[in-house]
Amino acid sequence: MHLRVSGEIAAARGVNTARVRAGETTAQFDAGGADTYTLDANLPVTGGRAYQVTVSVIDADGNEFAKRKQTDHVPIAIDPVQTNRLVGAHYYPWYGTNEHHSDWADRAVSTSVLGEYSVENQSVVDQHIKWSLEHGIRWWSVSWWGPTAPTNRALKETLTNAEQFEHLTFSILYETKGRLEEFDYDLDRQAARDRLADDLAYLAEHYFAQDNYRRIDGRPVVFFYIAQTLKGDITGAFAEATADLDTELYVLADLPFGNPPASYPVVDAADAVTSYNPYTPREDIEQVFHDRYGQGLKMLHLGAETADLDYVPVLIPGFNDTGIPSSLREDNPVLSASPDRYARVCEQVRPYLADAESVLVTSFNEWYENTQIEPNEEYETAYLELTRDRLATVSSSGVDLTGQQLRFIFNKALVPAEINPDSSDDRHLAFMAAALEFRAGQETIASFNIGSSGDEPIYLKGAYNAASNDSQTWRWFGGPDAETILFVDTDVSEADTVVLTGQPMKSNAIEADVYFDESKTDHVAFEERDGEFDDYLLSLSTS
Repeated sequence: MHLRVSGEIAAARGVNTARVRAGETTAQFDAGGADTYTLDANLPVTGGRAYQVTVSVIDADGNEFAKRKQTDHVPIAIDPVQTNRLVGAHYYPWYGTNEHHSDWADRAVSTSVLGEYSVENQSVVDQHIKWSLEHGIRWWSVSWWGPTAPTNRALKETLTNAEQFEHLTFSILYETKGRLEEFDYDLDRQAARDRLADDLAYLAEHYFAQDNYRRIDGRPVVFFYIAQTLKGDITGAFAEATADLDTELYVLADLPFGNPPASYPVVDAADAVTSYNPYTPREDIEQVFHDRYGQGLKMLHLGAETADLDYVPVLIPGFNDTGIPSSLREDNPVLSASPDRYARVCEQVRPYLADAESVLVTSFNEWYENTQIEPNEEYETAYLELTRDRLATVSSSGVDLTGQQLRFIFNKALVPAEINPDSSDDRHLAFMAAALEFRAGQETIASFNIGSSGDEPIYLKGAYNAASNDSQTWRWFGGPDAETILFVDTDVSEADTVVLTGQPMKSNAIEADVYFDESKTDHVAFEERDGEFDDYLLSLSTS
C-alpha cells in the first residue's frame, strides 16, 4: 500500500530540500534551491488507519518550515492468497456496539490480539478483512438481528463501507432465535409471517443487490440459524415472504449436526443444509468428539443427497462458553480448542470438500463460545494459517462412501401430543429401535447398538435423537413421512436377514415395508407392545 503526496511547494529563499513523513516512513528530495518545487511522493504504508502527513521545506539558509495534514482512513495493505474453494466463516459484528457487548472480553476465555475491540472501528474491520483474505477466507456469514439492531448498524455503516470489503463475498446469518422466538417459531402465525416478510424485504433493499453479496444460481444466500425450530406451513410462509422480492432466495438451513436433514420439515423450503456447530454438550465430548464429527460429516453428505439438497460442511476449533455468566448459559462441557484439534478437523473434512459448493468455519470471531479462529494471544495466527494451508488451498480427491441402504416405510407414524393431551411431544413416532444385527445364514456380519455413540449406522431420514435409561439406548424411527432410511458403511451385501430389536409406538397398529438397496424384501406387522424390546427377523433377500 502506498500513500501519494503531491503538490507545489515554495520558499522565498529557495527550496533546498523537501521532506515528507507519514507514520514511520520518511522520503527526502533534493530541490536544488528552486523557487518552487513540484512534489510527488509515494510512501509505503501498512494502512488500516488515518495518517498525519508532514511536509517540510528546508530553504537555502537552512531554515525549516512544515505543514501537517490528516488523511482520511487509508485501507490496509492486503496480499490475498489464491484458493481452491470458497471458504467462509461466521462473523459477529456485535462487539462494542452497545451496552450488552461493551465489556465483552470479560466473558471470553481467550484474549484477542486486538484487545477488547469495537467492530464499529474501521481499523479493526480492515484488519479482519486482511486476515481473512490473506488466509483464504473469502466469505463472511454476518450475524443479523434485525433492522434496528446494532449488528445491522455495524454491517451497514462500517463493514460494507470498508474499501477492501468488496474483495469478500458476504451473506446474512439470520438470527432466527432473535427474530422469531417470540412467535414460538410458528410460521402459521401471521405475526411471524409478517416479521419474516419484513425482514427479507429490508435485506433485499439494503444488501441483496450489492455486487459482493453471496449468490448461488443468481439467488442471494441467507443462512437460517436453528432452522429446525421452524414449524407450521414453512414452505408457504417462505413463498409468501419472498413473493414481492425481485429475486428468489437461496435458503441455507442450519440443522442439528449428527441428525438426518430429511427429518426436519424445513428441508422442503431449503436449497442446502449445513450445521452451525458440530459440538454436542455431553460429559465425554473430549473423548468422543472426533468420532462423532466424522460420523456427522457422513450423515450430512449422504443426508443432503437423500433430500436432494446441496450441503455445506462445517468445522470448529473447539467450544468453551464458561466465561459467560451461569445465568445466561447452559451447563455445557468444554471441548478444548487448540491448533492440533483444528488441524485434525481440517483433515477430517477434507474429503468432503470436492463435492461441496463451499465450506463454513464456526467461527471467525464468536469469542463468547471460543470457536473463533481470529488470532488470540495464546495461538496468534495458527488457526488462520491452518485454514489457509489445510482448507483453502489443498486439493480434495472426494469421499468414497460404500455401503448398503436399509429402508423402513411405515404405514403410519403417530404424534404423542395428538393422542395424549398431557403430552407436548410433537414428533412423528413409529418404532423405538434399540439394535440391528445383519446375518448371513447363522453368521453375524455386523451389529449395531442403536443410540450408542460410535456404534450406529448413518441415519439419512426419519430417526430422532438418541435416548437411554440405565440399561438401554434407542432412537425413535418414523418422521413426518413415516419413513426411516439407514446407511451401513460396513459391507453387509451378503446379508440375507436383519434382526431389528425394539417395540412399536402403538400395539397392533404399526407395520412396515422393508427395502434393502432399493429392493423391497419383506413386510412386517409389529406385535402387541408389552413394554419389552422384541426381536424381529426380517428378510433381505428378494428371492
